[in-house]
Amino acid sequence: MVLCAKLFSVQVFQGKKHQKTLIAQSQRQEKLSAERGNIFDRNGNALTRNIAHYTISVNPQKVSDKNASASLMSSLTKKTKDMRVVRQI
Repeated sequence: MVLCAKLFSVQVFQGKKHQKTLIAQSQRQEKLSAERGNIFDRNGNALTRNIAHYTISVNPQKVSDKNASASLMSSLTKKTKDMRVVRQI
């Protein structure tokens, strides 16, 4: 009878506390890079390659100073400022 009462107490009254402890001990988050492998044909020639590709976009309605925005993007990307792009903003 005492054993049943203790089991009831642990499961009903202390259940949430034990559940949180269990989750903290059994789960973790880890970031994994999603890098894909190259694909080769039967002769060992590469059919695909991994190339990092980034896109920068700007909402022209939110840009107040086109030159400053272009200069900032130029400094971040290490590319020269292209005046054709500035005119498009």
